[in-house]
Amino acid sequence: MIIILIFLAVRKHIKLVVELFKQAGKAIRCMPFLLLHPLMTVAFLGGVFGALTFIFLYIETAGIPEVDQATKTAQYKPDKLLTVLKWYYIFGIIWILQVILACHKMTIAGAVVRWYFTRDKKKLSFPVVRSMWNIIRFHFGSIALGSLIITFVMFIRMVLSFIENRLRGRSHPVAVFLLKCFKCCLWCFEKFLKFLNNNAYIEIAIHGHGFCKAARQAFHVILNNTLRLAAINSVGDFVLFIGKIATVAAVTVVGIEVISVRKSIHFVWLPVTLTGIFAYLIAGCFMSVYEMTVDTIFICFCEDTMMNDGDTRPYFMSVGLRRCMSAGLKVEKSKPEEVGDKMMQDNKMQQK
Repeated sequence: MIIILIFLAVRKHIKLVVELFKQAGKAIRCMPFLLLHPLMTVAFLGGVFGALTFIFLYIETAGIPEVDQATKTAQYKPDKLLTVLKWYYIFGIIWILQVILACHKMTIAGAVVRWYFTRDKKKLSFPVVRSMWNIIRFHFGSIALGSLIITFVMFIRMVLSFIENRLRGRSHPVAVFLLKCFKCCLWCFEKFLKFLNNNAYIEIAIHGHGFCKAARQAFHVILNNTLRLAAINSVGDFVLFIGKIATVAAVTVVGIEVISVRKSIHFVWLPVTLTGIFAYLIAGCFMSVYEMTVDTIFICFCEDTMMNDGDTRPYFMSVGLRRCMSAGLKVEKSKPEEVGDKMMQDNKMQQK
């Protein structure tokens, strides 16, 4: 019912959502290497996380040896400095992982922006590689700053969860309720920051601004296109969710047919469930590319309408997007009396 109500509220902008999905399909067909980028990101993310976790185990098990002369045995007592540094190291782990995820999104945004603002698509030469090079050379500081802001919020939530677990059963119910409310507010604020960061990365890819200026520009674009953005986030996310569910359903049906042939397997649902979970995660990785592509094309569309007029400065958008833009515009015609009054006021101003 909620989805139906949202569809009714944004029904005028569904045509734009459909056209954005078509353009996203064209962009991914033109740059198929984008579909391999999630696999590279997941592999790199897993390797870095494994290495950082291995070092964290060294810090967790480190201590000061104290020898008992009577029994000739040694005991390791935790160091207070290492206890503080452990939280500092956890903060660093979260920050590094967020930087890797932000580089992944920024790479997709940079490649799609280059595709959108190139009139002859055949002249595109290695857009994904160029996007990676621009991140390393120009925009890594902006990515680090945006990831740092997200890391602060996530770290505060983690500390609050740690305090809540320590105080479980020993604190007042009102304090527990307030703590949960504070965690919920931080969770909502974190989601908003992630959404704003994604759009800020797209603005960085378009204009090359710093993070703060790009985030302010992205916020203005969001405010000026609230209904369009609501249509994309509601209808688009629902379509992508259906795509994930369809993938999981297809993999589950095929898995049941394949496993049922083997008579040695008595409990079929355990491997089928694990297969469905992995299928959902893999489908989510590939759908994230499509989602970021749609968001990037939408921001490029909004910037294109603001920077160009279609006459002296031609639009970069496709014919389908131009039709959606012209359908959404409302031209207000002035009355002859208002035009005459305005001309008389202009003449008086010139005489003064």
